[in-house]
Amino acid sequence: MDTFINRSDELESIEKAFNALLYKNTLLSTPIIDFFGIDGIGKTRILKEIADRCTAKNLPCIKLDEKHTQLDGGQNTSRISRAIVRQAKKYWQQSPDILRDRKRDAHTQVVETIKVLLEKTPAVVILLDAIDSSNEALVNWIKTTLHELIEHNNLFVVLTSKQQIVFENDWLMTRRLTPLQLKPLKRDDCTSYLTSFSKAIPHETINIIFQWTRGYPSAMEVMTDTIVKRQLDVAKSEDKQLLITIIIEEIIDKKVLAHVKPPNPSLSWYKDHLRLLSIPRRFNLIIMQELLEKFGPPSISKRPSRLEYMGLQRQLNAGTDILYWDLQKAAFTLDESIRNIFFIDQQEHHPALFMDMHRYLAQRNKQLASEVAGSDSVRYLREYLYHSAQDQAAQTAEDMLQYIEHQFNTIASDVKIQFTEEFRQDKELREILEKHYPNVYTYIKDHVATEE
Repeated sequence: MDTFINRSDELESIEKAFNALLYKNTLLSTPIIDFFGIDGIGKTRILKEIADRCTAKNLPCIKLDEKHTQLDGGQNTSRISRAIVRQAKKYWQQSPDILRDRKRDAHTQVVETIKVLLEKTPAVVILLDAIDSSNEALVNWIKTTLHELIEHNNLFVVLTSKQQIVFENDWLMTRRLTPLQLKPLKRDDCTSYLTSFSKAIPHETINIIFQWTRGYPSAMEVMTDTIVKRQLDVAKSEDKQLLITIIIEEIIDKKVLAHVKPPNPSLSWYKDHLRLLSIPRRFNLIIMQELLEKFGPPSISKRPSRLEYMGLQRQLNAGTDILYWDLQKAAFTLDESIRNIFFIDQQEHHPALFMDMHRYLAQRNKQLASEVAGSDSVRYLREYLYHSAQDQAAQTAEDMLQYIEHQFNTIASDVKIQFTEEFRQDKELREILEKHYPNVYTYIKDHVATEE
């Protein structure tokens, strides 16, 4: 699938930049943009769209893909320098003297080459794909190079990375850099995309594709392609299990864990951990330790101390950038797109374990909600509701209502306001409560309405 999926917010930023570059009626407010997000979220496809626009508008475009932006030995920036200079040569019939002066170092050649190009053309666009934000040598090279060029208001630079790029100790460059995280696609965009791809996909199947992928482009592509080519029926259990197995192979093994190589643990080791950690939406070190020790397979060994689970989090995140501390949730979390894939995998292939873990997490969050106060109590209460709603056999709606009423009667008014706002924004929780526990959903919704 090569159809460009609508990303109106991102394209609006690009369009504003092009208008500023070409018409000079406003200053370029976003001279450097970093589109960041997990593999398969659509970063490279956006760069292709920008390159196509440069071609259409006859603008010089220097575009480096992953094979050029990955440094030799992790430190040597000469390859990226040579690639930029080589591409710049395409825009002159006769190379300036600076390109023939081999005594100049690679960094100086890049800076002076781009400066000459900026003077000779209305604007220059530089696209650097797959930047490793943890590689200090690479990030410092980009920061230093662009610092010497950023005074030119006809330069537009777009970077892509898994994790947000930070230009440390450079206030000017920090102000010029605009980070934009690519999120999963909205439902309407997913529906339009899937409908345009194949008219043969029934509406019910489109709903399941969105439910499974939550708008993650690569997973949508793999799932849709597999359904059409293999003529799978997602209503059949065996077809659903085959489908999630293929998604795991194509997305997790070949993309997310593609950079995991010896001496790191095996792919199965990573996947065993990530499957378990996909069940909670948020977790701290205590819950991480309890889940892995209580429900983990033999490949997951118990760690001597709780502090070592902090090291485990870093180990799981190295090279994948999918497990991180979420400031809004005030806890660790898996990237939502990847979490959903493992979540479905666990649900389809290990249903008993899936329900046992939800049952455990519902009770654990209920206990924690009663032991703490303030914002933490609200967060644990929401997760108690979420995991309870996943297991309809565990408790009745009356049990949930009784507990919720008790909590609402004991928490402070400012905490109720926080719960009101978070419940309103928590679409996933509202959907599952409305589906399985309509009485509980109605009670909370009515309670929220009284707080507004």
